[in-house]
Amino acid sequence: MYRYDEKHHRAVKTPVVIKRQGETQSEVLSGLSAGQQVVVLTGGNVEKSNIIEFE
Repeated sequence: MYRYDEKHHRAVKTPVVIKRQGETQSEVLSGLSAGQQVVVLTGGNVEKSNIIEFE
């Protein structure tokens, strides 16, 4: 998962632990704090990057 760093306008790859809470809900057990934003990307070579820069 990529955690968005608003100060530096980038997303940093961050390991997280997620526990499924039924079919439609999940709980983040570690890796993120309340209120942090995440960036979700699909496919491509972007997943190999540790940092994604935004303009």
